[in-house]
Amino acid sequence: MTPRRSSAALLRHGGALGLAALLFLVAGCHHAEKAAPAARSETPPIVVDDAFRERAIGLDLDLLEDKTGALTFADVRSPENAARFVPSTKAAPNYGYTKSTLWARFAIGDVRDPTKRASHDPLMLTLGYALIDDVHSACIGRDGSTVVEERAGDHISVEDWPSSFREPSFRVPPGALTCWLRVVSSTSVQVPLRLRSQREFQANAMRDTAVQCLYFGALLVMIAYNGLVAIATRSRSYSL
Repeated sequence: MTPRRSSAALLRHGGALGLAALLFLVAGCHHAEKAAPAARSETPPIVVDDAFRERAIGLDLDLLEDKTGALTFADVRSPENAARFVPSTKAAPNYGYTKSTLWARFAIGDVRDPTKRASHDPLMLTLGYALIDDVHSACIGRDGSTVVEERAGDHISVEDWPSSFREPSFRVPPGALTCWLRVVSSTSVQVPLRLRSQREFQANAMRDTAVQCLYFGALLVMIAYNGLVAIATRSRSYSL
């Protein structure tokens, strides 16, 4: 065999080996992709200990946008729909003006003494955007049963709210393992959520009330002052 024919044969043989190796690698990658388990989208639970006070939980949420608005709490708990939730990437998730129903899910890792659970106060979950039409909250325990279910929002009578606070607030009782929120609104769908201990929630409510009193008190003082000036000067500019 001449050197030229030998080189050509080697090239053909090498090309065949290279093609075989490439096909082997592609097949191996495809098999590995099929064998690999699906990535979990669940966000780690929020750890609650005896020192817990408050925490913004926007980045602790898993979210699902239901464009049909037909899903129920039983539906979103099914394995098929539970896998559709994706971790939140924003501290205050904002979907803008949308006709979709937004579902938010978070887990609680309660490491407080379980023998004293009966004496533990419920946590309070506050949605810091008061213009939401309807917010429906539900939490389940370790046995899968619903431990609390509450509603609030502009389209819900204030008497039926679980808390008298001006922003929708919901209880997360001791023993709750996972909580869901169903948010529907004709205004901007925003869910800036904050989880607080009962003591911190009450302290925050008192601070908020004090600020509101100062604000409206200042308005009343300004109205009274301008009214007295209008009476004293009889100037029409103060009465407009």
